[in-house]
Amino acid sequence: MIELEALTRSINGLTELLRVARSGLANPILTPFERREARHEIDRCCVELRRHLLLIEAERSRVRRESSEQNGGRNFPHSLNRSAETRREPLAV
Repeated sequence: MIELEALTRSINGLTELLRVARSGLANPILTPFERREARHEIDRCCVELRRHLLLIEAERSRVRRESSEQNGGRNFPHSLNRSAETRREPLAV
C-alpha cells in the first residue's frame, strides 16, 4: 500500500517549489544559463509531480475497486443499497 500522506506532502512540496521557481524566472538578473537551468529543474519537478499524482489516482482506484468488490459491486454505502422490499414508504402528511 502506498503511503498517501507522504505522497500528499511531496505533492504539496513540489507544487510550492514549482511556484517559487516559476516566479524566480521573472528575475531580470538571471543569466541565460541560470534561466535555462531553472526551466530544466521546473520540467523535472513537473515530471515528478505528475508521477506522484498518478500514484495517488492508482491508489484511489484500487480502494474504490476493493470497496466495490466488498459491497457486491455496489458503489453506495450499505444503508443506501436497500432492496425495494425493505425500503420504507414515505409517510403521508
